[in-house]
Amino acid sequence: MKKFLKAMIWISIAVSCVNILWLALSYYEMSNVYSWITTSSFEFIMNFLFYGVFASFLSHILIFSSLIRSLTTGDRMIVSGSLFLLLGLLSFVSLYLHWGGLIDILNEFPKGLEINFEVQGVKVVIVLQSAMYVYSIIYFFRLVRTDYSPTPKSASIPLLN
Repeated sequence: MKKFLKAMIWISIAVSCVNILWLALSYYEMSNVYSWITTSSFEFIMNFLFYGVFASFLSHILIFSSLIRSLTTGDRMIVSGSLFLLLGLLSFVSLYLHWGGLIDILNEFPKGLEINFEVQGVKVVIVLQSAMYVYSIIYFFRLVRTDYSPTPKSASIPLLN
């Protein structure tokens, strides 16, 4: 495996681990939304959640570039790479829903409107994104472990005549 690709893969694994921790914290905050939304820390927590969505957007780009580069350098793990690409695209599209849900919570709660639907939607999106990050860690660890070494051909013994 090329050194640059291997470095990209290890960075992608580290970024995925950080994003899983952020998504776990985000899920916790969404579960307890009514306890912090009326406090003075509302602005801080919402900014933290928005920065996390932006960081997740950047990490999706990094992970996609690592995935595409790994798929073009070898012929192993094509099926799991294709499934990962599909899951990653769904997760990437769900970033818009995550951002939109946070915007709705930010705009609707001060007006006294109900936000249960937005909170549940953000929770579902967080679970989808977490699944993509867990799959990326498994996929990239497996990729580093196999190291794209060519499959050994069966040794054939020439027939003696």
